[in-house]
Amino acid sequence: MTKIRNSRTTGIKKTFDELRARLGEEHVDTREVWLTYIDALIRDGDTEHALTELALLISVSERMLGDNHIFVAGLISKYAHYLMQRGKYQDAYTKFHHAAQLTYHHYGPTSEEWLYLRGKTAECITYLGKYEEAGQIFSELLTTRRRLYGNDHPGILGTWINYLVCLEKQRDYPKALAEAELLLPFCTKLLGNHHNSTLYVRSKYAAILRGIGKPNLALIEIHRLLIARRDDLGPDHIDTLNTRGHHAACLSELGRSNEAYAEMTRLLADYRRILGPEHPETLTVWHNYIASLANAGYTNEAVSEAHTLLIARRRLLGADHVETRQTWRNYAIMLADAGRFHEAAAELAQLTEISTNQKGEFHPDTVDLRSRYAHCLLGSDQIFDAYTEFQRAREGARRLHGENDDRTFYLRIRCTDCLMDIGDYEKALCEWEHLLHDSRQARGEDHPETLKLWNDYAWALFASEKIAEAHLEYEFLIPECVRILGEHDPQTVAYQELSQKVAEYFCQG
Repeated sequence: MTKIRNSRTTGIKKTFDELRARLGEEHVDTREVWLTYIDALIRDGDTEHALTELALLISVSERMLGDNHIFVAGLISKYAHYLMQRGKYQDAYTKFHHAAQLTYHHYGPTSEEWLYLRGKTAECITYLGKYEEAGQIFSELLTTRRRLYGNDHPGILGTWINYLVCLEKQRDYPKALAEAELLLPFCTKLLGNHHNSTLYVRSKYAAILRGIGKPNLALIEIHRLLIARRDDLGPDHIDTLNTRGHHAACLSELGRSNEAYAEMTRLLADYRRILGPEHPETLTVWHNYIASLANAGYTNEAVSEAHTLLIARRRLLGADHVETRQTWRNYAIMLADAGRFHEAAAELAQLTEISTNQKGEFHPDTVDLRSRYAHCLLGSDQIFDAYTEFQRAREGARRLHGENDDRTFYLRIRCTDCLMDIGDYEKALCEWEHLLHDSRQARGEDHPETLKLWNDYAWALFASEKIAEAHLEYEFLIPECVRILGEHDPQTVAYQELSQKVAEYFCQG
């Protein structure tokens, strides 16, 4: 569709055409007005046309000035900016990297021009989800800027914030917390409590506190942030609304489910009023509202809402959109949580097949979906099918994480449970022996999970009518539980009750 240009842009275009006809496109005056025309196109929102013109100008400038001219580097950097604005981060990274190389050649590694472009390449990498790689670049840039400008210079702030974001995205919470506890006072001193950068860092600090399992401290920071957002931006600003969402999430993490549900109910109503019921951000808040509904114990209502949201996202975004798939997955999980295993299994069977076809048998998402599908099959008494799916999920976990990873252990246990339910005790006993041996090797003999597997093995002996052997295992297991866990530990007490039952049968026989 042709963009409507304002009169100023039309005038610049006319001047440019006249100069190009009279002086040629390679003349310095023509190229200067050409660049002004490109900037005018951007202001008009005609980015696609601007990129086309800029690519031509770069080509002409390279021909006139040479590939390595600093003016060409500036044009390439501008082109990368426009690509970045359009969300073409991989292409933008390539251009920024090229411009940075040219700038390095002219000005060296300590020039502000090179540091800036190096930072833009890292920003592109961040958008591509390569947080570790980007974080390494930002760390190096931060060290350089501190060496050049000092630890208290405002010029280090942007790089420092970007480094913190990468640490948080990597979930490297100990490092992120250490940086945030230094960066937040720095921002407050430099910019004040209500500056956007200070508020942004405070929001990241709160997210990190939540990440390390300290929602009580995070709630304090979010409360401060919420007051500032309301005072500075008003109650209906999108940043205020987003902060309210984080506030509700913190309440939920603290176990204050009813308060979180009440807050999310009000928040969803405000999003629908301000942005409209079908706005993408409204749909995201609706998604979070459903989670709060489930956490507050309204399971059936949450299932109904999840189904309605799934229909809406399929209509608005399409069946294959990533957010539609996420909603579909959550809907299936909620069906399972509600005990509606047949319905959940039907949904998870489709999701697992799609993930297998698109991502592969051993992708983490596929393995997770298959494990959930197997659980629902088990819940609906389809034990043989459940065993088959648990075996496939187990193989996926083994390939992804190794034989003795907790996730693989878990699926090995589920497979063995299925064997017990099927009645194949000999095979199950063999599996329990292997699991117990591997847990002792990988976790240690005193680990609670090793003790649990020991109990599972002993109980499997009892279930297969090997009473004397089961009794002997419990004779050794119970003293170990008392030593390691304590006499009154719930795990010890539970195993003692099973041991007494086995002892009764042993005495009778």
